[in-house]
Amino acid sequence: MKKKNGKTARRGGRARKPSGAPTETAHSGMAAQLLGKVGASTASIAESLQGGLKKLEDVFDQRVLSSLSHAGMPSPAEIRELMERVELLSAQVKRLSRGRSKG
Repeated sequence: MKKKNGKTARRGGRARKPSGAPTETAHSGMAAQLLGKVGASTASIAESLQGGLKKLEDVFDQRVLSSLSHAGMPSPAEIRELMERVELLSAQVKRLSRGRSKG
């Protein structure tokens, strides 16, 4: 390299790489490794957040059910049971009313 006006000029318009410097292929390999590590870390964080959100949702559901129970609201299982009983009673009423209309 020649100096012009106190500045370093480059021959051929391009700077030379110092010997032992990583090549572009090595850089792209290192970048791929870093992206792989970042991707794995991101997936791990996402799984952790989803697990935490699921736990939060479960706690919220339990507290809502507990509050509704304290307010006298039946549980979903109790409502299903009551609906089945109503269906059975409705069927019995129909049978009884048919028996009366015949006699």
